[in-house]
Parts: sequence; structure tokens; C-alpha cells
Amino acid sequence: MLLPISEADVAIPDLADIDLPKRRPTGVDQKKAEQTGGLALLGGGGSAPVAAAVRNAELLPGFHTLEDQAIALQAWETETWTAQRILDEEAVLGPVLDPCCGTGILSRIARQRGHTVIALDIARWGYQGQDLQQDFLTWQAVDCRKAGLCPDVGFTVLMNPPFQLAVQFILKAMALGARKIICFQRWAFLESGERRTFWAQHPPSKPWLCGDRADCHLFTTLPEDRGGRSMANGWFIWEQGRPPEPMGILYRERQISQLLMFD
Repeated sequence: MLLPISEADVAIPDLADIDLPKRRPTGVDQKKAEQTGGLALLGGGGSAPVAAAVRNAELLPGFHTLEDQAIALQAWETETWTAQRILDEEAVLGPVLDPCCGTGILSRIARQRGHTVIALDIARWGYQGQDLQQDFLTWQAVDCRKAGLCPDVGFTVLMNPPFQLAVQFILKAMALGARKIICFQRWAFLESGERRTFWAQHPPSKPWLCGDRADCHLFTTLPEDRGGRSMANGWFIWEQGRPPEPMGILYRERQISQLLMFD
């Protein structure tokens, strides 16, 4: 369940070591991307499929290639079936905020299902449906109101945050008053002594394990090279007023999803 916390309780990480400027790319950056179809920004060559995927992406100042940027910002994506399946099982409460939308995998699916979605990211990865380019970890209550999100009415945070910043993203969503949080992460998120206090203070309402392993790939991975990084992943749910429930298992096919009960 969600425990009440204040924004003062949220430990914002120091990102100075990876240089995350907020300025948009210069005209030179944009012209270079247009002339090369996005390939030159990848580093180490590229191909037509990747060019199509990154043509609308923007390179932040401080990075030499989109690959460097993707690695530093942990721009990892997963397969669409994982988002389809969690939304089959979990109700969305109010409008949706996707604070690290990337190429829009989660936002697209939520919108296809008729939900109002606010999509934002610290960078622009080519998703034309992105509403805002902002760092979610700097958001305050006023930013929620500007985006049309009202904690009194309730909203859902649907996200696949960077692994190393997942706790900060979850705590920020709680501090902003999210009624429900639906968070995709590696199953290893449950591990680590550093997160022990977090789990003790904020146990999830329900964890969902992806019974069929989902492929995760870096933003710049060629389509033909995807599929080789399948790992244990899952969804972690926090919902106000909802007591902890047994772990569920999600498969690609909806009819064989199940609950895993422990005595």
C-alpha cells in the first residue's frame, strides 16, 4: 500500500557525474541528424531500421552520440506485450502520467485503451506523442497541476524508470499524490541491501512476475539484434488503500495468467 510521505522525504540522486543539461539540441545538432538520417548520432555506424527509429530523437548537449546518451540515461525498453498484459489485469485510476516515456511504448498502449496520458521524459527519443521534456525527479505539486493532474481526483503513474533511479521515481510519484503506481522493473529490483529499508517502508500492493521472459533492449539496439537480452522482469503495484496481495504471474496469453500463492 502507499504510505503518506512528503516531497522532503524523497532523496533526489546526484546526476552531475553524467551531465544532464536541459537545453535543446543546437541547430547544428539537428542539421547533422537530418543529413545523416540519424545514423551519425548513433556512433559506430547504423542501418536504415535504426535511422527510422531515431530520426526524430534529439541529442542532448554533453553527449556525442545517441548511444552514449541512451547508456547514461538508462534508456532501456521492453516488449509491448508486457504493457498490454498488465493493463489487462490492473485498473487505471484517473489520468495516466508516464514520467519516462522513451519511445512511447507504455503511453501508446494506454492511449489506445482510451486513457488520458501525460507523457514526459528528460530527453526526446522520437516519440511524437511526448507532451513534455522535463526531469520528473524535479517535479513539484505545481507541475502536476499544470499538467492537469489533481491528487484530490487521483491519477496513475505508469512507468518503466531507469533501474538505478527506480526508487527515486517511485518515491517522487508517491510524494506527488499518485493514487496508483504501476512500475515495470527487473525482478532483481527486489534484491539489494540498499533497498531493504524502501521495501520495509513501502511494500507493494501486488507484484506481477512476467512468466514469459521479456526482452529488454537499449534504445539504439538494431531491431534484428533484439531478443537476446531476455531476463526476469515484472510489474510492481502500489495503490492507496489496497492491502498487499499475493504475487501474480503474467504470460503473453491472457488466459493462462495466474496467481502464485504461498502458504
